[in-house]
Amino acid sequence: MNDLDKVATENLSSLELEILFPVKNRKLQANLALKTVTTTSHFGEIGETHVDSVNPENKPVGHATVSFQKVLEISIPFESLSCGNDDRLDFFLTIQPPGILGERWPLYGTFSAELPGIDYNERMWEV
Repeated sequence: MNDLDKVATENLSSLELEILFPVKNRKLQANLALKTVTTTSHFGEIGETHVDSVNPENKPVGHATVSFQKVLEISIPFESLSCGNDDRLDFFLTIQPPGILGERWPLYGTFSAELPGIDYNERMWEV
């Protein structure tokens, strides 16, 4: 989730977003049409070429959901990344106007997210 800065995006018609999961060899690519608040997205393997699928209703495309207005929200099921037995998931993202070198977060390395794990239900069980 990320706040879309209105001042930074007011003169742009779209942004390109890419989230890469290097260990899983998976990526999510999305084009955010800022004026119409629609997305075009594709979820696949790193290095794969594709034909984008238009998703104006923000429904799952390639097992991922991308939605935005003021805040950007992305949902990718654990199953899509084959990480059901993993403890952590490493990723980084890039965002830029089309055809312009943009920003990478984090600048070096990856973000690391702790996953629920196979014993999540047992650990969270409460009476």
